[in-house]
Amino acid sequence: MANDYFAKSGNPSANSLGDSSLIRAEITALEAAFDKLAGLTGNGDKIVVINAGGTAQTVKTAAELKTLLGLVIGTNVQAQDATLQSLSALGTAADKLAYTTGVDTWAEAILTSVARTLLAQTTQALMRTTGLGAGAIGDALFLAATAAAGRSTLGAAEDALVAHLAGTETITGAKTFTAIPQFNTLIDAAAGQIKFPATQNASADANTLDDYEEGTFTATITFSGGSAGMTYTVQTGKYIKISSLVYFATDVLFSAKGTSTGIARVVGFPFVPLNTVPSTGYVGYIDAVTFSGHPHCVASTVPNCFIIKQTTDAGVVSDLTDVNFSDTSRLMLSGAYVATS
Repeated sequence: MANDYFAKSGNPSANSLGDSSLIRAEITALEAAFDKLAGLTGNGDKIVVINAGGTAQTVKTAAELKTLLGLVIGTNVQAQDATLQSLSALGTAADKLAYTTGVDTWAEAILTSVARTLLAQTTQALMRTTGLGAGAIGDALFLAATAAAGRSTLGAAEDALVAHLAGTETITGAKTFTAIPQFNTLIDAAAGQIKFPATQNASADANTLDDYEEGTFTATITFSGGSAGMTYTVQTGKYIKISSLVYFATDVLFSAKGTSTGIARVVGFPFVPLNTVPSTGYVGYIDAVTFSGHPHCVASTVPNCFIIKQTTDAGVVSDLTDVNFSDTSRLMLSGAYVATS
């Protein structure tokens, strides 16, 4: 206690005997000090506090003591909080950003200088240019409202992508062009192949190659459409179609001509001849077939066939029929015709 409450006299001295007067004086001084203490009645759960000068004492509640000590929660100090507790557990390191992973739960993510530069921009335009480093073309491409506008920004004004290749360019893998590609130099098909679709995409343009196909077919001889009892030793056909022009070659050898009668035709061609453009073929080889003059063949649309004909030296044209053929007849045709597509 402060001396204002009790001052020790020093009598008797340590390890010495004292007389009764000295002891009574010391006890009297103690009693006077206790008399200065306020009564404790009615002051439960309170704390005794000595004033700043040490001349008096009082009692304080817990709330009053917090005020006295500058520890009022919400005014002087922060109350216990789960969010702050979680944040306090995070480490501190460069290029980190705190974020929540749940209620009152925090974690850290990397925030690089590049990301900070982007976030520091005050407008979307500055984010694209200063933040992301986009140039004028890149910024305009980002702002393009439609695919067509984007292509226009890149210098491809057509409604679909157009490839402009100059000098030496290499295209690898499968590429799909939705419009006509434009090549400003020689096209070198290093793989040795150019593929067309299985179904022709016909074009009316005079300078457009729209189809290429090659294959085989089964060549057959009929007599006015009939083929009863016919059998063959050889029965082959080969064709190459470039756009609408079909080149063909056939070889047919009977082992029996059968019983059908009528006009001789070679049928089985894979494409319908265009009847507005007369097409003829060449009889390259003929054996065991009787004829007068010169044999030849003419395309017909019903069915897809070539009719076998003969022209005499006098210029008379007639059809060959079953009568001209035998069980060992052989006929080889070749030629070209214009198909309907």
